[in-house]
Amino acid sequence: MKNKEKYISLIVSLLCLVSIALHGCQSSKTKTITIQSTYNMNKDMIYDTPSFTVNPKQVISLTFKNSDPNPTMRHNIIILKPSTNIVEFSTKAIAYSSDFIPKDKAIIAYTPLLSSGDSITIRFTAPEKKGEYPYLCTFPGHFTTMNGMMIVK
Repeated sequence: MKNKEKYISLIVSLLCLVSIALHGCQSSKTKTITIQSTYNMNKDMIYDTPSFTVNPKQVISLTFKNSDPNPTMRHNIIILKPSTNIVEFSTKAIAYSSDFIPKDKAIIAYTPLLSSGDSITIRFTAPEKKGEYPYLCTFPGHFTTMNGMMIVK
């Protein structure tokens, strides 16, 4: 009888450890986000997702779709560090006329410019530091209405 009690106690202990381990790994589960370009009631170009929340160090699978009906309108998403001045960053991006993506340490993740109807999925790991991380389209002039916030908490 004592061996049976020890065996049950061991199984319960192992199940508790597995439960704790799985709970601790939840932040590492991949979070899937889909963002599309669209228009608001004022006919401003916007993202359909103004913000999304992730855990620190969580793997993100972000799908971006350029749903703009104008075949000449290209869009992207660039996620930046919290302290980045998006006006200065967007001005800097204009100098990179082929893709409007400057080489800058403020960039956490980005998609290339996509033509109307195109989509792409990128994978990246959210920063460890909690905070608000702006994202925007760097095609000239778009950042004023095409912007949002990745919240790490």
